[in-house]
Amino acid sequence: PWMPFHRDGNYCTVNVALNSDDEYEGGRLLALHNHGLEVVERHEGDVTCHRGGVFHGVSAMKAGTRYSMIMFFHAS
Repeated sequence: PWMPFHRDGNYCTVNVALNSDDEYEGGRLLALHNHGLEVVERHEGDVTCHRGGVFHGVSAMKAGTRYSMIMFFHAS
């Protein structure tokens, strides 16, 4: 993967797609769950939220530019 699988060190992660998957090649958001690997399809404006403990990564970029806004929320 372009961004290796990892866990975030926070309570919750919010990932906003600022462009759609069809505007670039590769760069897919990947998540590992009990049922296996999930490739998350994203369109411009889609929001993905997950707990910080979810294993996730991004596949290798092949062409184009991928834009995301990522926010990390911590429990107080």
